[in-house]
Amino acid sequence: MSGIDEMPITRTTLALRGDAHATVKQFAEEHAVSMGEAASELIMRGASRPLATRIVNGLHIPILPPCGETITPEQVKELEAELVRQDLEEAIAWARGHKR
Repeated sequence: MSGIDEMPITRTTLALRGDAHATVKQFAEEHAVSMGEAASELIMRGASRPLATRIVNGLHIPILPPCGETITPEQVKELEAELVRQDLEEAIAWARGHKR
């Protein structure tokens, strides 16, 4: 394992999906460790795993699992415009509060 014995233990309660619970339980049985130790080990393995990327025009682009809807360029432009409006409103409010 990866130094589980050396780390302080924090007690917590987790609500796991059925498949995640089965994975932790199987790992615990195969490695003769507690469920907590198994969950800790699997979490740390997942957290330290490098992000899969592909190179596009010299840039590393993360390879993400397919999920949700595709974000369109129009949606990005709308969000950018909303953020500019919010920044402007905040600047105006700040300026009104700091009049001499």
